[in-house]
Amino acid sequence: MGESLLVFVQIVWLVISCVFLTVSIFWKNLGRFLFVILFLWASYLNITTVLKDPEDYLIYSNYAWLRFYRDFINGYFADHTLPTVMVIAIYQLLIAIFLTGKGQWARIGGIMAIVFLILLAPLGIGSGFPSSLILALAVFLLIRKPMTNNLKQELLNRFQ
Repeated sequence: MGESLLVFVQIVWLVISCVFLTVSIFWKNLGRFLFVILFLWASYLNITTVLKDPEDYLIYSNYAWLRFYRDFINGYFADHTLPTVMVIAIYQLLIAIFLTGKGQWARIGGIMAIVFLILLAPLGIGSGFPSSLILALAVFLLIRKPMTNNLKQELLNRFQ
């Protein structure tokens, strides 16, 4: 990916993450819904990409800030890309599912999302930094308040 395209993608993700943050502050249920869609999309994208072009993931070592990340990507990850990305995709799917729940299930999904997004940050511009940290903050703001209904019920109550 060319440097100008990478910067463009980073700007797009920065705008998207700021939108998610704003929505999460003012409209909790819409914020939850957006994160469910985001993690479903990410899971789907990872599954389809790893099945089609698993070597696409190795480029991220060029952008990683931490040597541990670069070594992991160029070592174990390079040798086991398919199963590793499939585990990541399943984790993303679980986040989406848990975020649709209520109470502790939604909170667990939020914590899972925060951990995932923070762990993306050391990939630097390859992860759209600082977008993943802004998104983690948005999830934190969502889960700090009680979620007494599942997302479907919240949305139905809102639009009835």
